[in-house]
Amino acid sequence: MAAIKKGSGQSIIVQKDSLLAEGSRGQGALLEKLMTPLMDIYENEQSIIIEIDLPGVALEDISVTHHGDTVVVEGVKHRKKDEEKVNYLCMEISYSAFRRAIILHSPVNPHKAVATYNNGELRLTFPKIMNKRGTAVKIPVS
Repeated sequence: MAAIKKGSGQSIIVQKDSLLAEGSRGQGALLEKLMTPLMDIYENEQSIIIEIDLPGVALEDISVTHHGDTVVVEGVKHRKKDEEKVNYLCMEISYSAFRRAIILHSPVNPHKAVATYNNGELRLTFPKIMNKRGTAVKIPVS
């Protein structure tokens, strides 16, 4: 688990990674290492933004859910059908399931979240819940 702390008085975001076990394709098959997509998490006064690199992943194979203070992004990158019958000389591209769970330590409104997927990049924008005065809730750090 890694903590990302953004400047004094701003919210703290903690990220944790989870892996899914891929079922074996027969007796003695090795479990493949799962893909761990790279991501950036940042915030401004109004929102928390998560950008995740998912090159080669189809839109219909991506799922995003919000539970309490956790955002879960999961899916699978499939091998192309015509590539399954070739003999590889080198194979470095991961084709597997992935799951990233991100704990947001700032209240957000998931009902107004915006998710876009363009050129292999998933961008999630979660509006922060504002206090009664209409500004972001900040907790000073002394």
